[in-house]
Amino acid sequence: MVGFSKKAPKRDAAFHLHLHNIEPWPSSLPIAKLQLAWARGSSKSGVTQPAQLQGTAYVFEETIIVPCTLQQVHHACHTVLPHECI
Repeated sequence: MVGFSKKAPKRDAAFHLHLHNIEPWPSSLPIAKLQLAWARGSSKSGVTQPAQLQGTAYVFEETIIVPCTLQQVHHACHTVLPHECI
């Protein structure tokens, strides 16, 4: 069982995800411009700039920043960080 403690220390952080391209893109699905959107809960969301098809790939070269809060969790047998709970 894994649980969060309200008294556990929290740390604000952000994931920086760099999107290079999406390829190969099937020629049977031509789209003039492609945008990707993300959402985390109801208050945090974003969208990429439109990318155009270049050959067989949509090229973005854009960084998406996803804010988050890291919090220590308590595992049944020991305390672990969230990335260790897989």
